[in-house]
Amino acid sequence: MEEITGVKKLANGVLVEYRQKGGRRTAGFTYQELIDMRVNAFDLVENPDDYLIEPMSRQIEARPDKCERHIVR
Repeated sequence: MEEITGVKKLANGVLVEYRQKGGRRTAGFTYQELIDMRVNAFDLVENPDDYLIEPMSRQIEARPDKCERHIVR
């Protein structure tokens, strides 16, 4: 899992920036993809350091110590 360093809100989703192997990378996610992962897009934009990304599987998760705060019910 990689640390998310920034998030930019787009019309149809978000662009997530993270560091991997010394470089900066980005990954785009639609709002529906975030809903399917049970990630609150608005919170992700406001608190990106509370989340981690797994680039290979394209998964975003709340950091373990922040899980209770970010569970979407």
